[in-house]
Amino acid sequence: MPFCKNRQEIKKMEYSGVNRLSRLTAILIQFQTKRIVTASELSGFTGCINWYRNLDRNWLLMVDVKPLIKQPTLMIYGDRDLIPKSQSLKYFAPNLELVSLDCGHWIPQEKPGETNQVILNWLEKQDAKE
Repeated sequence: MPFCKNRQEIKKMEYSGVNRLSRLTAILIQFQTKRIVTASELSGFTGCINWYRNLDRNWLLMVDVKPLIKQPTLMIYGDRDLIPKSQSLKYFAPNLELVSLDCGHWIPQEKPGETNQVILNWLEKQDAKE
């Protein structure tokens, strides 16, 4: 979904049939874009990028650690994400529940209501098990 710079651009998109956004959705996109830009201006992408910059060192530090998550785990995938679903995740998290939503990589942003509902349903199941 493209980010829009101003109301005229949004109206053009709505009326041209390129993307039928409601006014509320368009306002939320603008608000979200401003928040992302403001946060990026403060710290950039340093935190995100540092994970990849430190990948080799992390690998060396964790080489003797057995990667096993014993706690109940929920993994939400986007069916249209370009990053493939892990085929081995169940070996690292044996108490895993997988859920897929019809969206891309940015699941909470693309499907906020559905994401929240999946999490709430999963938490209810965990409470029922206790």
